[in-house]
Amino acid sequence: MRIVVMSDSHGRVDRVKQVIEQQSDAELFIFLGDGTKDFHQAMRGVPKEDWCVCGNCDYSSNDEYTILAYVKDILFYCTHGHQWNVKYDLDQLVNEAIRKEAKVVLFGHTHEAYYEYRDGIHVLNPGSLGHPRGSLYPTYAVIDIQGKNIVCNHIRLEEQH
Repeated sequence: MRIVVMSDSHGRVDRVKQVIEQQSDAELFIFLGDGTKDFHQAMRGVPKEDWCVCGNCDYSSNDEYTILAYVKDILFYCTHGHQWNVKYDLDQLVNEAIRKEAKVVLFGHTHEAYYEYRDGIHVLNPGSLGHPRGSLYPTYAVIDIQGKNIVCNHIRLEEQH
């Protein structure tokens, strides 16, 4: 199963659409805030499952701030991250994921692509589609699940001209 994770598009609905087109074989699309309107617009008419959490810049969003849900038998914890101070360190976020017994925690907010396997948890930030930091290019992530194997990768979005 392939899952696509995006965050922080900040008005770049074109880039969200481009990711959806490039990853059309994915079964689930997850958006981690700061561009929920972009994500909902891009997903219109796309017959795929999607999850979306609200970020600190999604002022009129009706989306929740967190999602705790299973993919197959793997518990995912999704959040934008601002309420866990992820720009400073990940300890609060990881401790919350441990408390919730999640095996995958997904966050945005920092605009930097990040992955770590820590305390039995896959900790992943897809980076930013709108304003990347630490990279010249917008990034997103894919998670491939085969049985109990979870493989996380960042993908650089190649701009279409």
